[in-house]
Amino acid sequence: MPLSQYWLAARVGLFLCSLPLRVRRQPLPLLLERLASSGGRAIAGRAMEPGRLVQIVRRVCLLRVFSLPVFPKLCLRQSLALFRFLSRIEHPVEIHFGVRKDGRELGGHSWVVLHGRTLGEREPADEFRTIYSYAASLGRAGLPGIGEPQLT
Repeated sequence: MPLSQYWLAARVGLFLCSLPLRVRRQPLPLLLERLASSGGRAIAGRAMEPGRLVQIVRRVCLLRVFSLPVFPKLCLRQSLALFRFLSRIEHPVEIHFGVRKDGRELGGHSWVVLHGRTLGEREPADEFRTIYSYAASLGRAGLPGIGEPQLT
């Protein structure tokens, strides 16, 4: 594995370490806006294929340390990391948040879409109703049925 991929894995790990504070202290629209903006900094992996970046992010997100209760659940940490790193290398990614009702239980999920394809998992839009979406390339949020059209 090239050195740039190790460097990217380290950056993903550092980003995940910051998630507990970021998620609790910033409203979701502001968090997503900040994650999508590069601030002029170069990101390792600019020439990397999106599929390889997804593999690296998934592997880092699955590290046992990130399963501790202080960290967000796997789908959220993976989605936020994919959203951040793909948007910063200028891919037109969208992050989606959805819910589903299973009997009396309400479940939530988040996922990232690139060019109409869900990354790193099955098609969650089949099981979850999207309640919020944010497109990095446009810096635009959408609440289905309110204002902007739904991005899914």
